[in-house]
Amino acid sequence: MDKLKFIKFIVFFMTFLFVLGALTLLTVLYKKTTTNQKNFPSEILLEEPRESRINNILAHGDYIYIVVKDGGISDRIILFNPQSGQKVSTIKLNNF
Repeated sequence: MDKLKFIKFIVFFMTFLFVLGALTLLTVLYKKTTTNQKNFPSEILLEEPRESRINNILAHGDYIYIVVKDGGISDRIILFNPQSGQKVSTIKLNNF
C-alpha cells in the first residue's frame, strides 16, 4: 500500500508542477506581448528645414541612422531612437 500512495503522490506532484509551469509560461508570454506595444505618435517630426530629403536609412543596434541631404545646410546624419520616438542627435558631414 505504501508504494501505491507514493506513486499517487508523485503523479499528483508532477501534475501540479506541469500546471504551475504552464500558467507561468502563459503569464510571461502575455506580459511580453502586451508591454512591447507602445503608442507611437502618428507623426514624427525630425525638425529639418524644407527641401531636405532623406537619402538613406540604416538600422543598427537600438538606433536608426537617417542620411539627410539638401535643405540649405550641409549633409547630415540623424540618429533616431525608435523606442522613444525621439531624435537623439545630428551629425553634420560637411561644415562649409
